[in-house]
Amino acid sequence: MNTGILTFHHAHHYGAQLQAFALMKAIMDQGLDCEIINYVRKDTIEGSSLFKKRMSARSLLTNADTLLNYSKLKKRYDRFEGFINDEMKLSEKFYATYDELRTDAPKYHAYVCGSDQIWNPLIFEEKTFDPAFFADFAKSGRRIAYAPSFGISSIPEDKKELLKKYLEKFDCLSVRERQGEKIIRELTGRDSLTVLDP
Repeated sequence: MNTGILTFHHAHHYGAQLQAFALMKAIMDQGLDCEIINYVRKDTIEGSSLFKKRMSARSLLTNADTLLNYSKLKKRYDRFEGFINDEMKLSEKFYATYDELRTDAPKYHAYVCGSDQIWNPLIFEEKTFDPAFFADFAKSGRRIAYAPSFGISSIPEDKKELLKKYLEKFDCLSVRERQGEKIIRELTGRDSLTVLDP
């Protein structure tokens, strides 16, 4: 059975990269073929880049700090990029937008969504859920949630129906926090498990 993971794997953050790698390895250790779907949002690329392109005061200060500490920050940047390229098994195709995923959907027997705060609607620029992290583009295959986090204690009222629609398509649901169990039960009437973040 081939499995595709949807998570934050490209963020230059130790927690993000290690949880992605650990989940990939755990699935492979079960004897399954597994890779991380190479979906990287534009805001993730911007957040992980050495120099920020935006012209805000904060970006200008960050860029000034990067110039002053370039050697150290470039080494850190290269280590993160090296870990992604050397240790993570990524899909051959790179996806920069949800539309690209929907147009040329990768095909797997199972789509594993998680972990990290992929179900937090407030961390994205659009301030809503990213359908990619619910494998909403998938035309077939099982959808499995492993330890995703909502990252917030309650779902905004105007986003509840959308979340319910996404969750109803899952074959197996688990979350990272007990509050996530409560959110899922209230919206769908379904039970989920709280499991360890990989």
